[in-house]
Amino acid sequence: MLMSYMVGIEFIATILTIWGVVVISVPKRYGLWILVYAQILWCIFAYAKDAPFFLFSSVFLLAFNFVGLYQWKKKGVGL
Repeated sequence: MLMSYMVGIEFIATILTIWGVVVISVPKRYGLWILVYAQILWCIFAYAKDAPFFLFSSVFLLAFNFVGLYQWKKKGVGL
């Protein structure tokens, strides 16, 4: 049962990551919010799969998404 949830989380996180990257290339700030949600799902996935290095990189990227949101808002980039 847990495995089917993990496949679902992995699938949704992948779709959100691709979508977020496409949106930030425009650039639109909501693309970073999409990436925040994707990184949260990746963190859950990495924790459930007991993958500490993947978890570390996911948390690191999550933090940088928040930095990007702050910087883009300050500069008035996108919506």
